[in-house]
Amino acid sequence: MSTMDFVILSLAFLWSGFVRTGFGFGGTALMLPFALLAVDTPLIIVPLIALQSIIFSISTVAKNYKSINYKFLTYLFAILAIPVSVGLMGLVTLSDKMLMSIAYGIVLIYAIGYILPLEVKINTKWIDIPLLACGGYMMGVAFTGSPVIVAVAMRHLPKEQLRDTLLAVWIIIAVVKLISLWILGISLHLNMQLWLLPMVLVGHVTGIFFHSNILKWKGKRFYQLLGTMLLIVTIIGLAKNFDLI
Repeated sequence: MSTMDFVILSLAFLWSGFVRTGFGFGGTALMLPFALLAVDTPLIIVPLIALQSIIFSISTVAKNYKSINYKFLTYLFAILAIPVSVGLMGLVTLSDKMLMSIAYGIVLIYAIGYILPLEVKINTKWIDIPLLACGGYMMGVAFTGSPVIVAVAMRHLPKEQLRDTLLAVWIIIAVVKLISLWILGISLHLNMQLWLLPMVLVGHVTGIFFHSNILKWKGKRFYQLLGTMLLIVTIIGLAKNFDLI
């Protein structure tokens, strides 16, 4: 890894910690295009994100376990189990170029969704299963399906149960992915956590400090700027993936 790649990856994980606590959403989806500029495959990033999700979420879930809606948690996993498994199979069997294209493609959809002033409200329950299946596949590939799963969960859970129930979902998926990757003999890159975890922690603490101010800034213009930034980085990443630059 070159010095520039080291710097990019460090800043990407610092950014993920900041986004997770500062914005309250999208820690993985918003950092992934930056991180992929420094590596050749999501297989390096996914184990790192999985372990960090467990470390930074387990204490919250343990403390607030009574706030978890276990009935809805069971419902979620009845639907998510197969799509997550299929996504995980894709993660370990598809070519690096294909994986990078899928990861960037998912982020590209989010970027366009942030830029365009569109509000899509779905009030029918029949769409829940295909949406969750789609989100589950994206979680299996690169942990980028959380916005889709959150959109469904928000219609079924009271706000006091939403965060803790979904944190439990992320932890379970992360544990399953780590164990599966380890069984398959894929490196978890634990040595990289020695310098990436402190970066995430710095971002985590900084995000907490700025959270209230960020809430004031969040509006249509905020999301458009965020989407534009993601779009630019994603286009650069796709061009690099297809050897255009």
